[in-house]
Amino acid sequence: MTGHGPEESSPPTDEQLVSLLKALADVDFERTEPPPDLFTAIAARMAADSEPRPVGQPVVVSIDERRIARRIRLPAAAAAGVALVAGVVTVLAVGLSSPLDRVLATAELRQLEPFGSAAASAKLVIHDGQTHLTIDATDMPAPPPGSDYELWLIGPDVSSPRSLGTVTGSEDVVIPSSIDPGTYSIVDISLELRDGSEHHSGHSLLRGDLR
Repeated sequence: MTGHGPEESSPPTDEQLVSLLKALADVDFERTEPPPDLFTAIAARMAADSEPRPVGQPVVVSIDERRIARRIRLPAAAAAGVALVAGVVTVLAVGLSSPLDRVLATAELRQLEPFGSAAASAKLVIHDGQTHLTIDATDMPAPPPGSDYELWLIGPDVSSPRSLGTVTGSEDVVIPSSIDPGTYSIVDISLELRDGSEHHSGHSLLRGDLR
C-alpha cells in the first residue's frame, strides 16, 4: 500500500483569525519563559529537518512546544493588527486635515495721513472654506483716547465703505458673505471717534488696493 504524506493545511481565513483573537484571555499575553533546553532542541530539529527523510514520515511536535509557539505567534499577530489600525487612523487624519490657505490677492497699504512709522499690508485668503482678510501691521501707535482704528473694504468709486470692525494692529478677519471682495477691493484703516456713528469718519490713515 502506497504511503501518502500529510495533507497541507490551508492558511486561516480572516474570520478564523478574528475568532481566534477574540478567544484570547489575559493569560495568553503573559510572558512565558521557555524550558532551558528548548532552543537546543529546536536547533537539533532544524538540523534534522534539513536531512532527507522518507516520504510519509511526520514531523512530531510536542504539545508543550505547540503551546509555546501559539503564545509567541498570536500576540505578534495582535500587535500587527494594532499597528495596521494605527496606520489607517494616521492616513485618515492626514487626509482630513485642512488644506493650505489659498491667497487670492494682496495689498500694500500706504499712509494717507501722518501716521508715524506705521505700515501695513493685507492679504485676501481662503481658509477652511471662508474668505479672510489678514492684516500685517507694524509700529501702529495706540489710538487717541476715545477713538479706535477701524478696518474697511471700499468700492473702486470710494463709496459705501463696509466696516470689518475695529483693529489694534495685525488682525485676521472673516469677511461676511454679504461683502464681495471683488467689488469692495480697497482696504482702508481709519481713525474713528467712539460717537456711535456707523459711518466712515473720512480720516483714512492707511489704504491699498487688493490685486
